[in-house]
Amino acid sequence: MEFLIAGTPMQCMSTKMLHDSNRPVPLYRGFFHALSDIVRTDGVIKGLWSGTGPTVLKGAVNNGIRFFTYNELVKSVREKRGLEANDPLGDLESAACGGAAGLASVLVTHPIDTVKSLMQSLTAAQYRGSSMACAADVWRTDG
Repeated sequence: MEFLIAGTPMQCMSTKMLHDSNRPVPLYRGFFHALSDIVRTDGVIKGLWSGTGPTVLKGAVNNGIRFFTYNELVKSVREKRGLEANDPLGDLESAACGGAAGLASVLVTHPIDTVKSLMQSLTAAQYRGSSMACAADVWRTDG
């Protein structure tokens, strides 16, 4: 729900502003100028919630993989050390499990994130509003 309500508009704005900043002559003079221009040009829904499907999918998959991987790694470390299920890990062990879980989630969700970013970019119109068309184009051109 978080990605649907707040995450998509914030990531959409961030992506469009980043994309704009790489232009020779940027269109936007700041956040509020970008917000008003995007809403005026594309409307509220298309302008701020484009790429909703990939954004929500990425958030769900990312969190699912991260929590599952972290819990499995913690369980494995506890078993190897002969600890009980509720015994705490050391700070370094816990940080290593968290880092590995984060890495796993990034690697798995990167393709979804690519589609999300393209659907929220200033050139998203070339995909005709379809995340599937975008994904197919990425697969065809970049593998």
